[in-house]
Amino acid sequence: MLVKNESGRSIRPGSVQNERVMRRRYRLALASENGKNNRMAQSTKQLEARLARVEKELAALKSSLAGKRAEPWYRQIVGEFAGDEAYAEIVRLGRLIRRGKLKG
Repeated sequence: MLVKNESGRSIRPGSVQNERVMRRRYRLALASENGKNNRMAQSTKQLEARLARVEKELAALKSSLAGKRAEPWYRQIVGEFAGDEAYAEIVRLGRLIRRGKLKG
């Protein structure tokens, strides 16, 4: 198997020049992998820091909501339409439709 050097020339297997080229390629590949691992380690640390921050905020939200008892939505809106003429008309028309005296 022939190996090509940086200038594109073929080199015989087992030659000193071939070994130099192969060593150089190995060092470049190793350096490239180390760089990738370094970047992955940095991004992992960043993700871990973000996750820790999110977990801390979630715990704070849960603790602030723990003391409050949520009231059902329908209890929260009771009386919103009291005295509203438009709502009274809607209720009247709905009643007529249900009784069959008005077509909807």
